[in-house]
Amino acid sequence: MTKPRILHVAIPSVPFFSLFDYLAPVDCLPEQLLAGIRLEVPFGKRTKIAFLISHSTESHYPLEKLKPISQRLDDTPLLSEMDLRLLHWVSAYYHHPLGDVISAAFPVALRQGKAATLKKKPSSRDNTKILSPIICNDAQQKAIDAVSQAFGTFGVFLLEGVTGSGKTEVYMQLIQKVLDNNQQVLVLVPEITLTPQLQARFEARFNTLIAISHSKLTDTQRKNAWLLMQTGACALLLGTRSALFTPMPRLGLIILDEEHDSSFKQQEGFRFSARDVAIMRGKFAQVPVLLGSATPSFESVYNVKQGRYHHLTLPERAGNALPPLIEMVDIRQQVLQEGLSPLLLNAMRDTLSRNEQILLFLNRRGFAPTLMCHDCGWVGRCVHCDANLVIHRNLSLLRCHHCGTEHRLVKTCPVCQAQRLVCVGLGTERIESVL
Repeated sequence: MTKPRILHVAIPSVPFFSLFDYLAPVDCLPEQLLAGIRLEVPFGKRTKIAFLISHSTESHYPLEKLKPISQRLDDTPLLSEMDLRLLHWVSAYYHHPLGDVISAAFPVALRQGKAATLKKKPSSRDNTKILSPIICNDAQQKAIDAVSQAFGTFGVFLLEGVTGSGKTEVYMQLIQKVLDNNQQVLVLVPEITLTPQLQARFEARFNTLIAISHSKLTDTQRKNAWLLMQTGACALLLGTRSALFTPMPRLGLIILDEEHDSSFKQQEGFRFSARDVAIMRGKFAQVPVLLGSATPSFESVYNVKQGRYHHLTLPERAGNALPPLIEMVDIRQQVLQEGLSPLLLNAMRDTLSRNEQILLFLNRRGFAPTLMCHDCGWVGRCVHCDANLVIHRNLSLLRCHHCGTEHRLVKTCPVCQAQRLVCVGLGTERIESVL
């Protein structure tokens, strides 16, 4: 008698590291049970979307206790063998259940069991106004040549360039070389706000479809971008951290812009570093990984010194760009107006007279960071976390920016009952009031 086929599946949102066993349908051939397909399985009183990892004729549990799957959702695997290998490594490295890790590789629509089909196939771009690449300086060309020579092999390159040095031009010329080889490129940025400007530059430069993936898009938009890359219909993916696991059958290059940014680290639920996982993905796929930054992280600098990464530098600004004029002002013995020096106020007046704009940066919210009694020295502090309560004068509140505790703004000292309370320090509200 033929032994029944046992399916070993990973189920998301279940806090177990082990796989779950189910019975395959009797009419299902072994060739149809490929790792990476989605299944619908009964789980308790509900059904869940699971991912097939492997199958065999053996189980640790009695056969009479195993349930059959409800249905097979995919005919062909949505994840390749290399994708699953990476996800297995991520699960082991970050000590997180495999079901949740694999689920993170799918857009929400596919996690919910919806069909893996494009509702509307995109039309190819026909842009006759493609901008030509600019002539690179020696440092840019050296970086392009170094990464180009590594195509087809794994290597990590740290591109350190001052602001305005032309790192994006290096990215685009490398991307064009990969596209010319009929391969795909993954470009990751740390913030959603960085995608529109980079997307605009890519669209003006490349006559190819560009897939965009980040959390502000709809579920359908993210599913379409995922399927465009997974099927190979699109060659360039621009996205944030969540786009890292998107399947790409012809991957040729991975680029992380602003690699030092902490936004590349997932801090909730399934915690991982997109930069480190991207490097492992490049290793498994045997493609180069380019990390770009004007202020590289300590980890990357250390790996350069250890010989693990190749160091590429862009020490000068590209083209006719000039560094900003920076002036340090000695405010000793000067009369300040709510922290603003006469020199700064005069420079602001001159700028406004030319109908130009001004940006003042102050990393302090509220009116002032501290409320203090001038008579006894009492300082308003949070009773929960001992941090100073920040004054929000417009709202008449004292607010803790650590735990969120709020109090009404007091007018007398709670210790000595004096009314000589002073606001110490500067906040954005205070600067706004004087301007």
